[in-house]
Amino acid sequence: MNPRDDISFLVGSDSRVRVLRLLHEQSLRPTEIVDRCTCTRETVQRTLSGFGDLGWVEKTDKHYHTTLAGDMVLESYEDLSSVVTEVHELRPFLEHASEEFHDLPPGVLSSTTITTATRENPHAPINRYLELMRDGHVGRFRGVTPIVSGVFNQASESAIGPETDMELVIDDSVLERSQEDYQDALQVAYDLDQFTLYLSSEPIEFGLAIIDDVSWLGAYDDNGNLVACVDSDHPALFDWAMSVYERRREMSIELDAPADEASVAVASDGGDATAEGEAESSLESE
Repeated sequence: MNPRDDISFLVGSDSRVRVLRLLHEQSLRPTEIVDRCTCTRETVQRTLSGFGDLGWVEKTDKHYHTTLAGDMVLESYEDLSSVVTEVHELRPFLEHASEEFHDLPPGVLSSTTITTATRENPHAPINRYLELMRDGHVGRFRGVTPIVSGVFNQASESAIGPETDMELVIDDSVLERSQEDYQDALQVAYDLDQFTLYLSSEPIEFGLAIIDDVSWLGAYDDNGNLVACVDSDHPALFDWAMSVYERRREMSIELDAPADEASVAVASDGGDATAEGEAESSLESE
């Protein structure tokens, strides 16, 4: 048999995995295995025979137990089963994850809370973000966003306190939309001393927020809808998220509030009027 055949034999029946687990925990007689795994005697005999041929179990004084090889196989199977289960749970996030997320630290997603948009609750990821922001005034916020939303703007404004240090990276599309539909929120960002806004030199296709010690990652569909998010206070995720943010910030320029065109025009008109008045006075004196 080759490795693929060995794997097929193990996973070909749930009872085989149960038998291997039982024998990993303690040595048992065949009748005891039958009672504990609710298998037929014939099934247990075939399983023990197959495991014996593979070198995964051995018999000592009428009792069967796993060998070192059997322990290794079971451990690897359990690890793989855990990863597959995790991938299944994270599937909505992984399917829409930006390429920026492909170098996430191995295993770090297993420590996260995943929130997925469903037909029954399409706003679940947004609500999760709001929960994180509503815990009180944020001390430090670092964010990258591919969209602009009134809900997100309000959450950010409510989270800003006197001591908040907030930075946000956006791209051209977000800036243009903000200028058109969210001028008040954009002006707040310009006016607050503790809020720094950056414009990315490249389009942004992912969401990232560092809310004090919590890291939040958002995955969006092609229409810009937030379909899933994960968050955690795991130190490895925090370090990774901060490095991604800083890398994106280095590719950006700090945005300053644009000059008020109306004020500039008034100032210009006033200057011209003054000049004209001085010219007229000069002519009258002559």
